[in-house]
Amino acid sequence: MQLISIEDYRRALELALADAPPGVADSLLLRRPGLAAAEIEQAERALGLGPWPASFTELLAAYNFSNFDCRAGQFGAGSVEWLLDTNDPTAFGFEAFMQELRQHALLIIALGDPFALLLEVPTGRLFAIDDELPLAGRLPVAASFPQLLRGLGTAFVAQRQHTEAAFLALARQEFGAAAAPLWEELVR
Repeated sequence: MQLISIEDYRRALELALADAPPGVADSLLLRRPGLAAAEIEQAERALGLGPWPASFTELLAAYNFSNFDCRAGQFGAGSVEWLLDTNDPTAFGFEAFMQELRQHALLIIALGDPFALLLEVPTGRLFAIDDELPLAGRLPVAASFPQLLRGLGTAFVAQRQHTEAAFLALARQEFGAAAAPLWEELVR
């Protein structure tokens, strides 16, 4: 087993959801196109964390993540408003947490149960946290956004083919042992 491509993930989702009633599967599909370059630049400037990794912005431009929902969480990263609202450093009740995220140049790109996914802007690495895990103990889950999506796609296909054990072995090899809690949750 190996990680599938993002395009293979998109096709696997379309095939799996081909018989779903119109509108029901909209948030479960990777659709094209994504954000315009001007929208990405607007969000980068507004959040002030520095330039986003090209591997992230290229996928934001290629695919619409504004409502993409998978077992890892709901990605609002394709919506400038969602990114700005979710990463607002003055969010009521979360000011200290949001300030800590900013100190580490971390951008929330997806919210789920139990994990939230964070992009480390300077490096492009992805981390997961949950409500019981302090930010300092965040789990490194992928070296880049494309690698994360390839992992999500491979987990999706593994579940459909009932090859979860093979996927988890691959996930340990591709993402490291520290990422295991996220990947195990995804195929549980």
